[in-house]
Amino acid sequence: MMRDGIVLNVLKDVKKLVENSVRSLEGIFKYNDVSNRNFGDSEIFSKPLVLFLGPWSGGKSSIVNYLLGTEYTQNALKTGAEPSATFFQILMHGESEEMLDGTQLAADWTFSGLQKFGQAFIDRLRGKRLPNQLLEKVNIVEVPGILEVRKQVDRPYPFNDVVQWFIDRADIIFVVYDPTKLDTGLEHEALFDQLKGRQNQVRVLLNKADSVTQEELLLIQNNLVWNLSPLMASSLPPTLYAGSYWSKPYKPDAPVRLLKSHETHMLQDLRDTIDSVVENTIAEARRHAVRVRNHAKMVDCYLTTFLNHKGFFGNKKAVADDIIENPHNYHIFEGLSTLSNISRYDLPDSEVYKDFFRLHPLYDFKPLASTCTFFRGCPLDKLDTAIAYELPELVGKYKKRLQSIVSKKSGH
Repeated sequence: MMRDGIVLNVLKDVKKLVENSVRSLEGIFKYNDVSNRNFGDSEIFSKPLVLFLGPWSGGKSSIVNYLLGTEYTQNALKTGAEPSATFFQILMHGESEEMLDGTQLAADWTFSGLQKFGQAFIDRLRGKRLPNQLLEKVNIVEVPGILEVRKQVDRPYPFNDVVQWFIDRADIIFVVYDPTKLDTGLEHEALFDQLKGRQNQVRVLLNKADSVTQEELLLIQNNLVWNLSPLMASSLPPTLYAGSYWSKPYKPDAPVRLLKSHETHMLQDLRDTIDSVVENTIAEARRHAVRVRNHAKMVDCYLTTFLNHKGFFGNKKAVADDIIENPHNYHIFEGLSTLSNISRYDLPDSEVYKDFFRLHPLYDFKPLASTCTFFRGCPLDKLDTAIAYELPELVGKYKKRLQSIVSKKSGH
């Protein structure tokens, strides 16, 4: 319990830092109108989120049942070769078993942000509360399989935006495949495009790996890893685990030692994620702060370009509109990336800014330099200090506090 108290105190420190150092620029440059990646109490204080993605019939539901120990019970998620109903399924802890519909789930503060995707999506949300040891520590979300969703051409809700919402909040993301049915179509590529910048959270799971020989398995592993790396724009291949994630015995001739070793490492990885909740939250707070800084600099870049050009014409709206419609003619994105060493994956694209400036006229913003005041200093400096020093220092502070508990227990 002492550890829980330390975790809560450090998370409160994260909240205070975000409110003191990030919110100011968020408000001045209207960050929440350009991004749906909010960072509020539910992102700071929620349990770690374990996300399962991938093609249908890869065995996502089977793995969840196996991890929770609900196989062959009434609480098991439905499994089978046929595509299941295209529901997003959320599993949470409860003192007693309880089925939840989308409206109940969206009322829970952890998932209240899902309400913005509309009632058509809420109707596609299902959940359960279970008295389960693992769910005391995490929430588990299973996303409908990629291919089964493709069969519903007219989706009445923004599927990719919903998936992105979960990806942005996930502490660990398992992308599950059946090695005998590897599908790498357009939907698959779109999914990995959404996972860019999340390499540290992504784990590829080759389920049902006892259905192929060791030689076939190694070949499939190598092909999959090297196909996926460019999709994620990463020089490092994603971590991959092969296993047979259910309690049935392995098939004859399966590479048992290899599969058991992979399963052990995968479970340890999951445990480490649960134990790293504070480090992960601080890392996400830092990513959020970086995105807010990038956005402020982006608006400032548009504004500087506007101020440099408006003198040549009389009509300020015409100048602003031309810059907003044709930012590449003014080298805005390229210039910002070069100047600030900002990854383009951390910036919304120019289409998003076209919408943003329709909502907030470009010439209504103040230059970044003029946001400083004599008494309060510069919001950008505060943000830079939080990113470079204060948030990383919180990790050290947390580890020291944990160490002091260990020392007390061992009597040193």
